[in-house]
Amino acid sequence: AITDADGILLGTVPTGEQPWRTVFSPDGETAYIACDIDDCVTVVDLSEQTVVNTIQNFPFWLQSFGWGSENPRSYVKFSSFCVTPDGQYLAAPNDDSVEFYDTSTGTLVHSVSVPDAASVALSGDGSCLIALGASSDVALYRIDLSTYTVTATVTVTGSGSGMAKEIAVNQDGSKAFISTSGNTSTVVNFTNGTFTQFTDTYSAFWTAANHDHTLAISGQYRFSIIDFATESMVGQHQGNSQYLGCASPVANQAAGMDPMRHEGIY
Repeated sequence: AITDADGILLGTVPTGEQPWRTVFSPDGETAYIACDIDDCVTVVDLSEQTVVNTIQNFPFWLQSFGWGSENPRSYVKFSSFCVTPDGQYLAAPNDDSVEFYDTSTGTLVHSVSVPDAASVALSGDGSCLIALGASSDVALYRIDLSTYTVTATVTVTGSGSGMAKEIAVNQDGSKAFISTSGNTSTVVNFTNGTFTQFTDTYSAFWTAANHDHTLAISGQYRFSIIDFATESMVGQHQGNSQYLGCASPVANQAAGMDPMRHEGIY
């Protein structure tokens, strides 16, 4: 369904089976809708409200699944993908690589080696892509988007990936924040090859960067705010479980929810 800013229905378009995740072109004119059952991306011209292409054999999968008996309900998370800042490629993790698909033709153009690739995220300035490799020791890879090569890798020794695979990235891609195992979350510093772990956050259920990519948000029973520059916690709220969440792209605001336990958004 396509609506205007007031929520008025403008039209509907057909997609592949089980559409789940949507990302938009940098100019906001095109929607890319990943469909799990058909492993495809439906490309939609939003102004014309028409399907202009279907990218077949696209890597998109169910990443985690849970069942809450309290309500009862299931909750799911799917893999991530993103559009490069020039609008030319869709970038997605696929087994042991990050793949770049031409948005016009659907052709696989670049493949960058990333063992156990699980998720991707852009830096604030769009100069690089950060990929998470969910090996027994989780690792982050910095991919330069001008050369499509890995320019830095940091392995978080002694920690696997947490239940959330999202990556919060700072402005220039020199630092990233992820959920890690053992009730921890971690800031990785690509410049000096180090990492800083936090136990007070527990393992984040979701992560995001704020609007100017100076802060990382960690959602869990403990909602935490991490400063990228100092690699320190600058704020925390305890007491509201948050399995899903997001940060506003225009202000220092965030929202979280846990539909298993509460019928509302914090």
